Amino acid sequence: MWRRPGEPALALEFQCSPIGLERLAERTAGYRRLGVPVVWIMGRRYFARQPKALQAKFLAWSRQHGWHLWFLDVRAGRLALWRLGATTAITWYHSGGENRSEKAQAPVTARTAWRVGQALRHRDAAVMALQAASAAAHRNVGGVPWLVHEGPSGLIGLPHPEWQLRAWWLLAFDGQATIDRAAEAAFWRRWPALRTPLVADGQLLAAIAARWHAVLTASGAWRETATGWQLAAAPLWYPTLEAKLAARQLPVPVRGARRAR
Repeated sequence: MWRRPGEPALALEFQCSPIGLERLAERTAGYRRLGVPVVWIMGRRYFARQPKALQAKFLAWSRQHGWHLWFLDVRAGRLALWRLGATTAITWYHSGGENRSEKAQAPVTARTAWRVGQALRHRDAAVMALQAASAAAHRNVGGVPWLVHEGPSGLIGLPHPEWQLRAWWLLAFDGQATIDRAAEAAFWRRWPALRTPLVADGQLLAAIAARWHAVLTASGAWRETATGWQLAAAPLWYPTLEAKLAARQLPVPVRGARRAR
């Protein structure tokens, strides 16, 4: 427990051992009932070059740091703050001061699209479900619009990879010239973010939705109206993966690429 004179207490939880989602949620809820904010700091077990599912349950949000994670390397005497977003910023705090670095997102390439085909070949359950829904709408998930890969949020803990959520969105509103706010909000409520117990229900998906809205707006695909949005030009689906690559004059990658992420 950390307390400064005249300020409320703050709980610092240094988590080195494994902890399940339910237990993490219970302990956090306990602090909230006491009116004590808590900061979870991950130990060596959770170190990674790029945070993914293992670290997602510790994802937090604050006005000061935005979406972030805390790590502590006891051996090196360094505390790290990861700020997640379009660019991942890492600040290392140590006895000599602090250092900051940034990691830009990987560019959208032929391999980005090829991984979708790889996931289909490996019969990934989530991608197969998306393919079935796409086929019902006379679409091919291998030819999903390039726009679904553009400008991802950089956040973790999602119920499905972000490109899949965007593809489901396109299918949900396929052929609709206008989209009202209630229907659009209902779409995002279909996807509970169950891997992030430190943030309020729906908060993570609201950020994902806002990022997708920004991508659509920047592309000129839609514009905001008084009651919702109007699609100006629906993102283009391609009949095949090969046609999708050809549209950008990209070569077909060699086989053996990783599964879609």
